[in-house]
Amino acid sequence: MRRITGTHLYTYPKCPRAVDLDFHGDRERRRAPTELEEFVLQRGRDLEDRLTVDLGYVEPEYPERDFDLGAAATLELMRAGVSGLLQGVLLGDGVLGIPDLLRRQAGASDFGDHHYVIGDVKSSRAARGDQILQIMFYSRLLEAAQGRSPGYAYLVLRDGHEERFALADYEAAIAEVEVRVAALRDGETEERPFLSPTCRSCRWSEVCLPELEEEDDLSLLQGMTRGLRATLEAAGIRSAGAVQSMSVEPTARRTRLESTLLRRLLRAARARSSGQPILERRAPAEPGERAVVHMLADPFADRVHYFGVIFPAIGDGHVFEAMPSRREDELPALLSLVERLPRGAPIWHYGQALPR
Repeated sequence: MRRITGTHLYTYPKCPRAVDLDFHGDRERRRAPTELEEFVLQRGRDLEDRLTVDLGYVEPEYPERDFDLGAAATLELMRAGVSGLLQGVLLGDGVLGIPDLLRRQAGASDFGDHHYVIGDVKSSRAARGDQILQIMFYSRLLEAAQGRSPGYAYLVLRDGHEERFALADYEAAIAEVEVRVAALRDGETEERPFLSPTCRSCRWSEVCLPELEEEDDLSLLQGMTRGLRATLEAAGIRSAGAVQSMSVEPTARRTRLESTLLRRLLRAARARSSGQPILERRAPAEPGERAVVHMLADPFADRVHYFGVIFPAIGDGHVFEAMPSRREDELPALLSLVERLPRGAPIWHYGQALPR
């Protein structure tokens, strides 16, 4: 039986099917990591090294993948009262946790007059729910090991600052997810694939995508959610093709879904069937009045390195560029370009980075 790990708890909110396949899938069918994915992983490891190098924490020594000996070495270090551990090993009944950080705190436990709390290093700008689930999972293992609750866990984020989370606030959530993940491991339940943005970075995608295509799954339609798929299937609409023949108003009454939402799905189904986009008409701007703004950013470093404005967008146009060398120069650089445009000129862009 495979152990449940912190990675399973981290992955579950994004894609339960990936967790199911981690337990029961043929791992030879996973695609190889891309060069970009390897690069991102290395940057994450480099960040962790940079943020922990000055802590003076020790790392338990044990033969590779011998987690029983790793857990024993970790317990020995915690009983000795070391100030902190890197990559300590925590074991339970069918569960395994390897948190980035274990930090000593004052307060009695089975180890004596001290105990430990869990920390994890993350490369994101702000904490996310999946990250919190992961450190809560580790904290429950630590509580069993030291005979007392740590009280809180913390994340060290990309800029080095620490965010703490009270365990009591997330107890119900972590307990529910642990039960669901255990049911997947034990084969009591199974998960269907669902197309989502996370599929792009999932190594199981080459297993799931052919299944979705073969089933003509509803998630192949733009705007679909898991809950919406379940509602439509309960109403007898079980494929993207079936949406094309859907009568909007009767379906809205039967499912209590908004007719506007159903019409949008109908257009998405027709676009998928034809292989051509269906354009939603809007009031056109005069060709010479459009400006297109493009930016090149490094999300990991939280920096924008380039702004470009093309005006007008149609024809040869004029290109204005700026390459700020410091974070504090970014907004002035963008404004210096935008100020060269006529007042009221529509600005075209994509994504959420530019509005932010």
